[in-house]
This record gives sequence, structure tokens and C-alpha cells, in this order.
Amino acid sequence: PGAAAVRAEGASPVAEEARGYAGPEREVRAAAVNGAAGAVVFVAGRATATMGFVVRGGRIAAIDVLADPARVARTDVSGVVG
Repeated sequence: PGAAAVRAEGASPVAEEARGYAGPEREVRAAAVNGAAGAVVFVAGRATATMGFVVRGGRIAAIDVLADPARVARTDVSGVVG
């Protein structure tokens, strides 16, 4: 509720969508998300989004992004190292 769902398919559309999470004020750190490869996006030292990567055949098949501020605030990112 309150969060827009975005679906991108194919390498170029997915890469373009992922670029939207990049920026000079953002720091992306590798992390385990739900036990799988992922990343956490930080702005001014505060987690603003998590990304979980679904890997099939050695390639990223999907990226699940959580960017709802209330839910991200409740996410434990204490184990993420910079």
C-alpha cells in the first residue's frame, strides 16, 4: 500500500531502472538481503532502499526493491558494512 510497483524486463530496461537509485548523494553497499545477494542504498548515512537480487544461471534475473520509508526504517541494516 502506498508504494508504486515497477516492472522492467530485459537487460537494458532493468539497468536503466537501477540507475535511478544511483547518484552522488547516495552510497550503495553490498549486503545479504533475505539470505541472498543484494544491496542497501544509503543517503546521509540512513538506509533508504534495499535491493534483493534473484540470480539464475549466474545472471541477475530480477531485482526486488523495497523503498517504502516506513518499512525500510524497520529493516535491520546493522550488519551492512561500507
